[in-house]
Amino acid sequence: MWEDARLIPHDVVLYGNLPTKSFYSDGAMPVEEVIRRTRELVINMKACGHPYILGSECDVLFVPEAQEKIRQKVNAMMSEQVLSDQEESSWASSTETFQRLKGYGHIAGTRTPLVEPSTA
Repeated sequence: MWEDARLIPHDVVLYGNLPTKSFYSDGAMPVEEVIRRTRELVINMKACGHPYILGSECDVLFVPEAQEKIRQKVNAMMSEQVLSDQEESSWASSTETFQRLKGYGHIAGTRTPLVEPSTA
């Protein structure tokens, strides 16, 4: 995404995603790879200075027996994004961008770990 950012007008927010459909499998996508890919995207997008959103694919695959693995990887992606977000101005512009894009159903706007679903 960062390689192509220079070709896109700066008022267009780029959306880059991690392959969350593979989060159910530690073989296909271990948590360390989620962290590596998150860092790579965040660092390179910040370096090029283009507005962006890091999020999931269109959906996060639901596999009942892999719920904890999936949740752990989504939390790692979101936590790493926050840890990589060192500049307060970047956080403010990300928040403003999210407010404009809210309602599109992607996980990118979440800045806190996902909570356990209710069993009630």
